Amino acid sequence: MTLVRTVKAGLAAALAGALLSGCTGSTPPPGPSSTSPAEPNVLVREPLPTVAEDFTVMAATGDVVWASFPTTIAPWGNRLSLDGGATWSAEVPRREIGFAVGHRGRFGYAGGDDGAGVPYAMDPAAPTQATPLTWDDDGHIVAMGVGGGLTSTGLLMTATAMGHVDFPALPSTAGRASHSYAFTGDAALVLRISATGGGHDYAGVVDTATRKPLGTLELPRARQHVVAGSAIHSLVAGAEGLRLCRQPLPSGAPACQLIAGGDHSGVPATLYQFGERSVIDDPAAATPLLVEDGRVTPVALPAGTVRWAGEGNGDPRRPLIRSVDDKGAPHHLRVEADGGTTEWAQAPRRAIGPVSLDLTATTVLITWPDRPGQVEARRFARSGFGQVTVLEGDVPGVAATSGSRWLILANGRYAVYDDGRQVDHLARRPLALSGPYVTCDDGVHLITGRRLDADGVASFGSLVARRVPPSKGDGRRLSLRVRNLADPREASRTVGFGGDGYEQQPIRMWGDWVGTTLSGRGDHAALRELRTGRVLERPGRLLALGDGVAVLGVPADLDQPLGRLAVWNLTTDEITPLPGTSGGSPLGLDGDRIVYATDTDLVVRTIPGVATTQPRLLGAVGAGRATADEPLILAIDATKPLINGTLTISDPSGRVVRTLPTPAAPAGALHDLRWDGRDDAGTPVPRGRYRWTLLATAVDGTGQLVNVTGTGAAEGTIDLG
Repeated sequence: MTLVRTVKAGLAAALAGALLSGCTGSTPPPGPSSTSPAEPNVLVREPLPTVAEDFTVMAATGDVVWASFPTTIAPWGNRLSLDGGATWSAEVPRREIGFAVGHRGRFGYAGGDDGAGVPYAMDPAAPTQATPLTWDDDGHIVAMGVGGGLTSTGLLMTATAMGHVDFPALPSTAGRASHSYAFTGDAALVLRISATGGGHDYAGVVDTATRKPLGTLELPRARQHVVAGSAIHSLVAGAEGLRLCRQPLPSGAPACQLIAGGDHSGVPATLYQFGERSVIDDPAAATPLLVEDGRVTPVALPAGTVRWAGEGNGDPRRPLIRSVDDKGAPHHLRVEADGGTTEWAQAPRRAIGPVSLDLTATTVLITWPDRPGQVEARRFARSGFGQVTVLEGDVPGVAATSGSRWLILANGRYAVYDDGRQVDHLARRPLALSGPYVTCDDGVHLITGRRLDADGVASFGSLVARRVPPSKGDGRRLSLRVRNLADPREASRTVGFGGDGYEQQPIRMWGDWVGTTLSGRGDHAALRELRTGRVLERPGRLLALGDGVAVLGVPADLDQPLGRLAVWNLTTDEITPLPGTSGGSPLGLDGDRIVYATDTDLVVRTIPGVATTQPRLLGAVGAGRATADEPLILAIDATKPLINGTLTISDPSGRVVRTLPTPAAPAGALHDLRWDGRDDAGTPVPRGRYRWTLLATAVDGTGQLVNVTGTGAAEGTIDLG
C-alpha cells in the first residue's frame, strides 16, 4: 500500500533537508530557496544535496599522506599531501596502485596504467620521477617495501638487482602452514610469515641485499602478525586475555604486553600498526585502544560513530583511522597521544542530481538516486516551494504528469494520482500523459484504462498521432496522421518528416506541433506545424515539447562533452542554452516554466516569450447517469490554470438549460463538476444529447479556454438516458 505524508509550508524546507540528509553521506540544501536579482527569470535556485567523494589513504609517512581519490577529482586517481592533509598537490601518474607502504619520508608501491603493476620507489618531493625496481617476471607482486619487492614466483627486486630467493625451511613439527610476505620499513629484510595449526607461528628472514637467509624466528601463535619498522608485532587472543607482542628483527625474543584481560578466545580483534604505535580493535572493549610507549589508552571516537578502521600503511606522524557516522558520512581522523581524535582532512563533496524531474502548474516532482523508495512532490508558486508531500513505497520515479494528474511507479504498478491523492492504477506502462489520455506502448488509452487507438504513438489531449506506413520509394521517411478522437467529423491531417533518418523515440506533440529526433546527418530535432506545414529543425535531441517552446539536448562541445540543455523558442526560432546543465539531465516543462538541475543547483525558471496561446481543452471524462441519485461527474483537463467560470448545459435545440459555477483550477483541472440532470428550475430534463460548454479564462491573461485544436469553444456532449 502506498502511504502519503504531508507537511505544511512552514516545515517544507526542514522536510526537504531531512529527506536528503538521510542519504548515505549526503547533505541537504543549506537554506531556503533563493533567487538573485541578476537572474530575473529564475524563480527558485536551490543547492543540490551533496555526497562525500571519499578517498582512501594508501600509505603515509610522517606528514606525507598518499591517498586514492575518485577520478572526478584526481584524473590519475591519487594525490599527495606534504602537510598532513591540509592541502593536496601532485599526482602520481599511475592509475593502478596495488601495494603501497611509507617509511621515513619515502614510499614503495606497485602500480601502472596498463593492467600490469610495476614496483617503484618514490620520493614524495619528486613523485613523477619514481624509480622503477629491476623486474622481469611473470608472477604478481605479493609484498612491497621502500626499495624492495617480492613476486609470487619468489623473485626479489631492488633498484639495482633482482634474483630468486629461498626462505629458510620450517621446522618439521610446524605441520601445514599458510604464508604471507612483508618487508621491514627500510626494506633491508624480507619475511615469509607462516601461520600454522600448532603452538607457534614462524617468520623466515632473508637479507634483501644479498638474498641470503638469516634464519627462522619462532612467533607466538597469533590472530595477526604485522611487520612495521624493524619488528614483528603480533596480536595474541587467548583465554588469558589480549596481548600485543613485539619481536625485534632480524632476531630477538618477543616482549609481550597485556592489552585487555578476560577470555579472548575466538574474539576477532584486529591490529593496525603505524610505525611503533598500535591501534587495536577489541570487540570486547567499548572503544579502540591506542598502544604507545607501553601505555594502553582508550580512543575517543566522535559522537555518532558506527564503524571505524585504521587506514594507510607506513609510519605517519600519528595513527590514522577512518570512521563512519550514523548518517553515513566518512571522517578521516588522527589519533592523538591522549586518545583524542582530530579530523585531519575532509572528503570533498559532490552534488547529487535528481533521477527524475517533472513539473505541473502547481507541483515539482523529484526522485533522488539515494532515496529510491520515495517521490518528493513540492507544491510550487511563483514565490517558491511550499507544501511538500512524500509518496512512500516502491517508487523509483515519476512516469508522467499532466495538470493535476501524476503517474508514478509504485509497488510494481503505475499508480494514478489526482491532486496528490492516489485514485487508480494503470495496467500498462505509460510513455506520456496529456490530460486524460495516456500513450502506452500498445496505443493511446483513457486514464480509466480503455484503449482508444491501438496504433497511436503520441497525443496532445484528444489529438492522436499514428504512423503512416511508408510508400514504395519513401525509404526512411517518417509520416504521421493526426486525428481528433473527440470529434470524428474533423478531418485528419498528415505530416511528413522527409527521408533524412529514422526517428528516435519518443514522438512528441503539443498544440499545433508534432516532432521527433531524426538520426540522419547526426541527431537533429525535427518539428512540423499542423496548421501551416511550417518546418523547424535544429541539431540535437528533442527532449520536451510545450506551448511554443521545445527543450533540446544540444550536441557536445569541448566544455560539455555530454552536451547541454537548451530552450528553443518556436516563434522566433532562437536557441538559448541553459548554463551548467548536461544534455542527459532530467527536466520538467509546463507552460512558460522549466525545472532542471545544473551541476550544483535545482532551478525553476520562466522562459520569456512562450506560452502566449489561449488555454486549450485537453479532454473530458464523465461518469454517472445525471440523476439526483447518481449525478454525472465530469473531469475536464486544460493546458493552463483557470480562474472561476461557468459550465453551461444546452439541450438538443441549443437552449441553455443549466448554468453551473466552476471554481478556479490552479492546475488546469476541474475534476468534480456535477450535474444531476435537472435544469435551473430544478426540473429533470428529458432524454437526449446535451452539450456542455466550459467558459473560463486563463490565469495568465491569455484568454478564453478553447478546444484542443484552438479553433472553437471548449465543449463536449452528454447522452442522457
